[in-house]
Amino acid sequence: MRPSVVSLLGRLMPMQRLRKLLIWSGAVFVAVALFAFLGLPPLMRSFLMRTLSDTLHREVTIQQIKINPLTLSLTVRGVMVKDREAPDTFVSFDQLFINLQSVSALRWAVILKDVRIDRPYIRIVRHQDGSYNFSDLLGAGDSGQGGGAAPRKFSFNNIRIVDGSMDLLDQPRQTNHTVRDLNIALPFLSNYPYHIDTSVAPRVSAMINDSRYILEGKTKPFASSLETTFDIDVTDLDIPYYLTYMPVKTNFTIRSGKMSLKAKLLFIQHPQPALTVEGRIALRQLAVSDAQDRPLLALPLLDVVLAPTEPLARLFHVASVTLESPELFIRRDPSGVTNIQTLFPANPDTRTDVKAQDTTATSAVVDIDTFQLSKGMLSFSDTATAISIKAEKNAEDHTPAEPANLVAQEISVRADNLTTRKDRQGTTVVSFRLNKGGTATVKGPVGIAPLSAQLAVSLKAIDLRPFQPYFTDRVKIHVTRGTVSTDGNLSLNHQEGSGLQAAYKGNLSAVQFGSVDKAHAQDFLTWQSLAFGDLDVGYNPTYVHIAKVALTDFYARLIVHPDGSVNLAQIMEKGTVEEKPTSPDTSPTAPQPTPSETSGKAGTDVQIRTVTLQGGHISFSDASLKPAYSVDLTEIGGRVTGLSSGEATLADVELRGKVNQFAPLEIVGKINPLRDDLFVDLKAGFKDMDLSSATPYSGKYVGYTVEKGKLSFDLNYQIANRKLDSKNNLFLDQFTLGEKVESPTATNLPVRLAIALLKDRNGEIRLDLPVTGSLDDPEFRVWKVVLQILVNLLSKAATAPFALLGALIGGGEELGYLEYEPGSATVADTNAKKIEMLVKALYERPSLKLEIEGHVDVEKDREGLRQREFMRKLKVQKFNQRLKQGQASIPVAELNLEPAEYEPFLRLAYKAETFPKPRNLVGFAKDLPVPEMEKLMLTHTQVNDDGLRLLASQRAMKVKDAILRSGEVEQGRLFIIEPKSLAPEKRNTLKDSRVDFTIR
Repeated sequence: MRPSVVSLLGRLMPMQRLRKLLIWSGAVFVAVALFAFLGLPPLMRSFLMRTLSDTLHREVTIQQIKINPLTLSLTVRGVMVKDREAPDTFVSFDQLFINLQSVSALRWAVILKDVRIDRPYIRIVRHQDGSYNFSDLLGAGDSGQGGGAAPRKFSFNNIRIVDGSMDLLDQPRQTNHTVRDLNIALPFLSNYPYHIDTSVAPRVSAMINDSRYILEGKTKPFASSLETTFDIDVTDLDIPYYLTYMPVKTNFTIRSGKMSLKAKLLFIQHPQPALTVEGRIALRQLAVSDAQDRPLLALPLLDVVLAPTEPLARLFHVASVTLESPELFIRRDPSGVTNIQTLFPANPDTRTDVKAQDTTATSAVVDIDTFQLSKGMLSFSDTATAISIKAEKNAEDHTPAEPANLVAQEISVRADNLTTRKDRQGTTVVSFRLNKGGTATVKGPVGIAPLSAQLAVSLKAIDLRPFQPYFTDRVKIHVTRGTVSTDGNLSLNHQEGSGLQAAYKGNLSAVQFGSVDKAHAQDFLTWQSLAFGDLDVGYNPTYVHIAKVALTDFYARLIVHPDGSVNLAQIMEKGTVEEKPTSPDTSPTAPQPTPSETSGKAGTDVQIRTVTLQGGHISFSDASLKPAYSVDLTEIGGRVTGLSSGEATLADVELRGKVNQFAPLEIVGKINPLRDDLFVDLKAGFKDMDLSSATPYSGKYVGYTVEKGKLSFDLNYQIANRKLDSKNNLFLDQFTLGEKVESPTATNLPVRLAIALLKDRNGEIRLDLPVTGSLDDPEFRVWKVVLQILVNLLSKAATAPFALLGALIGGGEELGYLEYEPGSATVADTNAKKIEMLVKALYERPSLKLEIEGHVDVEKDREGLRQREFMRKLKVQKFNQRLKQGQASIPVAELNLEPAEYEPFLRLAYKAETFPKPRNLVGFAKDLPVPEMEKLMLTHTQVNDDGLRLLASQRAMKVKDAILRSGEVEQGRLFIIEPKSLAPEKRNTLKDSRVDFTIR
């Protein structure tokens, strides 16, 4: 029995221990459950409220925490976190429910069967300094735990946020944003292997600022492929509310705009990242203002339909782009910066970023099946020297400078099959109306990679006036009318290594052109038609080939205003003349220009086959004169053929017209104005221009009216190697001055005398005025030189009329005087030659009168007369002897004494003298040597002023007699002038013993 009892007891003891263990375990479980049900929630509530308040530095309250250890669920109700700086609620939710699955501990993972948050709320405040009411919390949760440990396995299932809301108070922008009815449903998030290839179907919906947004999709967030599909449906998103929070600072303001988006996105990470986007985006009622709060863009509708597009692969396929009635305002300020360029703040790294973007853009391939723009309007307001797609109202003038206002209306663009694929082309048609007037149409194939186009261009009646500001700072004229039209073909092609090449072939015309000068609003230049036929121009290389140019019914007006200013001289604004380019740097290290940089420089191939002028009229008037002076060049016509920039090519010029309706004008010759080395060989002339109409000029500058006269001239201009050689032959017929005119600007020079000197006996004046000079001399002007020559002629007429007269008749000698030996009045041989030339000059110029004025050298002529009187006394003795001998009578003055006769006749003359003579002791006159007799006779020969005056008069009279003996000069034109003094005015090295002439 004992062994069996012992054995039984041995078996009962473990059962009792097991029962106790079970009892104690049950007691512990009940205790723990009771603690979890009743004790832990208040402890956890107290702990969490204290800990969270300390950590967040905000008051945290929790109404209730419930724990159900049997279902492993946790419920937290009434959580509220106060704002740190205000009594308002920062974060709150009504209830958080979490249900933990029991297998979590066995699998050493966090597995939640349910996660639900009811009515969560958050209030975000953005302060004036840009900080937020949660800025102090950023970074506070960093645990410092390394990132190398393997992530803990988790599986969150049935995740829901129900009826959430948010308020965002933006104090700097004084804007409030609201989120209501936020509901998020996420079936699960898990990184368990058996969940990795299971798609999660998230759904998000909310009312954001009273607009409904829905996002649905499928994703495998923990699979290596990261396959994700999203269906996005956004309706009427209020763009201004959300663009405020762009991370990039902008200088523009979006006033209004709604965006609707319906799209599907598919993303796959493995084996390589791939993103496919397909859908439609539409913008409506978009209004944008620029940095100055002026309208920039108004876009009623932009509709973009995306075909399946792969952005990561840089494959963009746009099925269609549609713009309806867009309005764009572009303004350029005086510094040349447009409002488009100022939309974003300057960034020092902008250049690098742009280069990177350009590279990316270049490497993308983009397809646009259809692009369509209708009823567009573009306005460009330019105050730099403003395109608005808004044409009914021009952009405003916001600066003192005159703006260019260009407005394109009714813009229509249709493009099909545009692509950046290499060597592919699409088609495009663009048309618009410019400034409510002319029309433009451009159509044809266009390629993008590389850039290429073959476009038919048609411009009809484009008004030139809106383009006035682009040249108004260079010329002082207002274009009052005029339109441009062209039809042709534009070819564009971008070649690797040589850049963009362009060519245009067609016809171009500018018609009904009119302009006035700014200062006086008077007509300046007009024409009926300027046409360019068979135009062929190109860029890179640059060339201009024109078969024919025709200018018809043109008119130009040259005016001298009352203040003396000339409208032509004032047309160019100061500072617009380009400076002469400096010599290029040819050093090996100097950067060499690309073909596109050099294609527009000197040496461009220019060929103009024929230029035709017809119906030209040039009017000149001078209002600075009283009365005003006017002259017209009319019926100007002709042609220029063979214009070319070729060095060996010369163009033929033949132009004709009339001066004041009657005098024919002709210009013929050869020119080459287009080549680097200018060449001109032109002859120009007109005949029989009546000069009576020039009285205003002659009265102002000469001091006399013009009684009559005609002008003809022949000009020959030759320019080679920058040197001018010109001949200016002027012919005046019967030019006669009239009455004296009082004018403070009239010259004091003897104009009448000059005319009399220049005019021959037929009433003709011929002047040959050669002019030479260098075109590189900035002071050189042809007519300035001609005018100076004419002034020099007048001056010479006043100061040296006989030198001028001598030059005119070809003698080249000074005819204004005759010189004499002391005591002589005889016209010597040299004087006879001068008198002969003087007679010739007076004969050729019958209007000239000659005054003759005799003079003496008081000392030398007195001695000369004494010597002549001494010799006369000796000749008287010879004359007496000849009478006694019965010889023929010869005047004393014509007798000559032989050397052998000198002493005998001296002694007879000495004996005849009655002055006291030296005597000998007996009282008889002594015989004296020859020198003593000469000395005594000369000493006692007296010459007074009357003798000198008589000598001067004899000199004048003998000259007059010599001129009259020629028979070619009337006596009434010769006058003997009584000298004011015996001695004349000193003149350089001339003798005082002379006769002076004066022309009247």
